[in-house]
Amino acid sequence: MKIDFIYPNSELLKKHIECFSFVQTSQEVEAEYVMYPNVTTILSLSKQTTLQIQNNFVTVKINPQLNEIQSDITGRFLVPLHFRYCGKFDEINIVFKPLGFAHFFPQLYSKIALQNYQLFRPDFADWSNFTKQLFDYDTQNKRVKCLENYLLQKFNPPELERFSQVVDCLLNLEETRSIREISFEAGFHQKKLERLCVNHLGCSAATFRRIVRFRHSIKLRLAENEAKDFTDISHQSNFSDQPYFNKEFRKLSEMSPKEFFKATWKIPEHNIVLKVL
Repeated sequence: MKIDFIYPNSELLKKHIECFSFVQTSQEVEAEYVMYPNVTTILSLSKQTTLQIQNNFVTVKINPQLNEIQSDITGRFLVPLHFRYCGKFDEINIVFKPLGFAHFFPQLYSKIALQNYQLFRPDFADWSNFTKQLFDYDTQNKRVKCLENYLLQKFNPPELERFSQVVDCLLNLEETRSIREISFEAGFHQKKLERLCVNHLGCSAATFRRIVRFRHSIKLRLAENEAKDFTDISHQSNFSDQPYFNKEFRKLSEMSPKEFFKATWKIPEHNIVLKVL
């Protein structure tokens, strides 16, 4: 299975999209991997696929009789998400930064991403034609250009400027203020802030912060070629102490930090870790 990661060319898209990923196999495969909680949202497009979803286990199979391009989206999952691929695959993923999805799709994230992983069909009249044209292109460069052109046409920033500032605070590991203080200084009643978090981030502000700390600790470890001490990582990721760091790591990855970094496949330049089964 070949996976290529490409950053957007457009400066506007770079503000809202982490990267595009392309998953292809030259022959039929049976492959399994595990994804871990993240603050990003992944919109997946694939040819001739069917999904079987049970809690945090997703089986993706090829059905040659299908003609439509299928689109799926991740919810804000808080446990490892297991994927099993069966067949010959051609898949394109758009990895949106926090709030990035809302700049291109009018539907509330909370309304379309109720589960860990689900089917998603955007409410656009030209969606089917776009996805078919996208997969008709035979080179990655042409596909990237097609993706970017379509997303730029759909760019419609929501009125979330103040909330976006709050999200930036939640993403900032140097931010020491409580959620209540951040909410107050942004001019939000805390209940309204929580509604906005659920609607646009898929979880509470506190849960979002948990995932931010978890991903930051991973980024620190990878940046140091896995040589950095876990005690230092826990402090720099705003965990109160290392036991709490270990506890949170087990909740979000089902492994201790040591087990996690030993078992996972890493792409440090994209802050990506997967467990290949």
